[in-house]
Amino acid sequence: MIIFPEGALEKHNPYENKHGLPEVNVVNTAHEGETAKEVVDILMKRYGKVVKFLFASYSHSGFSSKSRDIFDTADKKVATISTAELWKMLTDYHMTQYLTKEELQMLIRAVNLDILGKVESRDLNMT
Repeated sequence: MIIFPEGALEKHNPYENKHGLPEVNVVNTAHEGETAKEVVDILMKRYGKVVKFLFASYSHSGFSSKSRDIFDTADKKVATISTAELWKMLTDYHMTQYLTKEELQMLIRAVNLDILGKVESRDLNMT
């Protein structure tokens, strides 16, 4: 039996992989059963207006030194939210105790890759 002095070994975090970034899994409900889809539908029916309000309040709320663009790009900006804006929303509602900034970045990256994969597969099917 080997005994190490206290603090000699860091505790292994099961959510971190070998390069130190947290590992985040995205569950796509399209591949899950009907009960998962029903649960998401119930949650969105109940809290959908709140989520839309929070998104509209925090999307494009950050400072930008660029001049105002035409309406098309303004619509795109309103439809997106940055990591900093999302982090501000989480801190304003005291949700940062459940999620670190690195986990949030990995979650956004995983969702974007999942959406990008759907768009690419749809484009390939159309050709």
